[in-house]
Amino acid sequence: MAKLTPGSHLTAPGGKQRKRTTKTVLTLKRAGILSTRNLSNTVKDDCSGMQFGHSYCVEVNNGIPRKGETTSTQAADPEPTKDSKPSPTQAGLIDTCTSFYQAKKGDTCAKIISDYKTIDFDDFYKWNPAVDKDCSGIWANTWYCVGVPGTPTSLATRTAESTTKPTGPTKPTATQEGIIESCTAFHQAAKGETCAKIVANYGTFDFDTFFKWNPAVGKDCSGVWANYYYCVGIPGTATVKPPATSPKPTATGGVETPSPIQEGIAKNCNKFHQVAKTTTCSSIESYYKLPLAQFLAWNLAVGKDCSGLWANYWVCISVEGYKPATTTTAKPTTTKPANGIETPSPIQDGMVKNCEKFHQIKSTTTCTSIENYYNLPLSTFLSWNPAVGKDCTALLTNYWVCVATVGWKPPTKTTTKPAATTTKSSNGISTPPPIQNGMVSNCNKFHMVTKTTTCDSIQNYYKISLDDFAKWNPAVGSKCTGLWANYNVCVGVIGGTPTKPSTGVKTPSPIQSGMVSNCKKFHPVASTTTCDSIQKYYKMTMAQLVKWNPAIGAKCTGLWAKYYVCVGV
Repeated sequence: MAKLTPGSHLTAPGGKQRKRTTKTVLTLKRAGILSTRNLSNTVKDDCSGMQFGHSYCVEVNNGIPRKGETTSTQAADPEPTKDSKPSPTQAGLIDTCTSFYQAKKGDTCAKIISDYKTIDFDDFYKWNPAVDKDCSGIWANTWYCVGVPGTPTSLATRTAESTTKPTGPTKPTATQEGIIESCTAFHQAAKGETCAKIVANYGTFDFDTFFKWNPAVGKDCSGVWANYYYCVGIPGTATVKPPATSPKPTATGGVETPSPIQEGIAKNCNKFHQVAKTTTCSSIESYYKLPLAQFLAWNLAVGKDCSGLWANYWVCISVEGYKPATTTTAKPTTTKPANGIETPSPIQDGMVKNCEKFHQIKSTTTCTSIENYYNLPLSTFLSWNPAVGKDCTALLTNYWVCVATVGWKPPTKTTTKPAATTTKSSNGISTPPPIQNGMVSNCNKFHMVTKTTTCDSIQNYYKISLDDFAKWNPAVGSKCTGLWANYNVCVGVIGGTPTKPSTGVKTPSPIQSGMVSNCKKFHPVASTTTCDSIQKYYKMTMAQLVKWNPAIGAKCTGLWAKYYVCVGV
């Protein structure tokens, strides 16, 4: 049988030769090399219709040579993905794209641009507008455009161009708003990095300077994002970290000051403590037998309410010449005010002068437990101990608080709280005491809060949303920090039934604010649910999920467990 290779021309012979040709064609068809579609409209499936002396094409391969073939012409370079657009892609992807990249989990714009090096963020965003200017829209397993006609395929030309530019270091693309324009040195944050770690690693600037250069990180440094670049130097900043062995001079000299420290630390400090995540002012006080007032005087940045105690920073716990109180002295000498009652120590600022009964705070003490034990209304307790704070966040361990004043009498035992008589609101429903300030007047259903009650448990049990619960009980707060034990809260109001959109589909509860009103399909979010898993399961896009549930945010940071989200309209 005559050998017929792909790419050759097939000439239809006559007579006996036609039979051989037919056999050859059929063999090619079985091998998948040839189909009658490749030949001509006149050639039938049984190869009838082939005409003697005519040539037929048996393959179209765009001129690319095969393995083992030689050719005198230079083979064309393969072109990047000229095939049909891959799937899935996001909306708005440029139509003229010739090269694509499939994003992996954890990819960022900065990483993709860094890998290709032939495009910048402006190009990438222009070709893929759905990623957003903050690059929050990168989805795993989705294709993105990384090349259009004319995009360089190598770094040669771009490198040459960059060397001719007289400007300083190029500003990376993945930065946050407000970064200082004159920055000359950048640091890419790794996962888990903190301001303290960055400041300590460089050692050429302090936190205040770092915050001034990168205001988006926030004063509490909660805005450090992995894979983003932060400014760590401007013209004039030292480029070399001071040697670890070089001590910072003190008043007496010779004592090394560790790093990082906060501003305002005592200059003559000779003993330091590194703050851990679990460290509190009270724990430092107890461990070192150090009065809080003294500790704060040596560490001004910590603040009177101890809100500036930063993890991984060093604080001063002793200075030259300081002698802590001996362990045999449990407390300094007590004072006798005009009422003749000795006041124990330590106490917080602002305690009433006529206190006659005190309670020492333990690590397990709460305002609620004091309230219950002494039958003492919270408002009265706070008026006697203003430093505790309205939300009771400054109840310091080992300090003494006032629980009775001269002449004060607790409410009689017949009532658990002051104003124990129930009231009837305009809706005719009796309101049980005690309640917190601001409860709605049209409440018709109440719940007594216990020590184990949480906002989450109330929502689940009564099938109400956190928004409604906070609206009916404003004193609780949107973050549920004001839920007080042994108080009644409102869990239902007149007319407060789940909504029914015009579609007739009942909206389950709880839901987050802003959900579309025409939703027909809902999904309960579990603790393991992610936006990615919802998209895959319901075959929907992130854009749709955010459009129907705006409260979850473009970065999916607001996806709350035990809430319902809309997955179909």
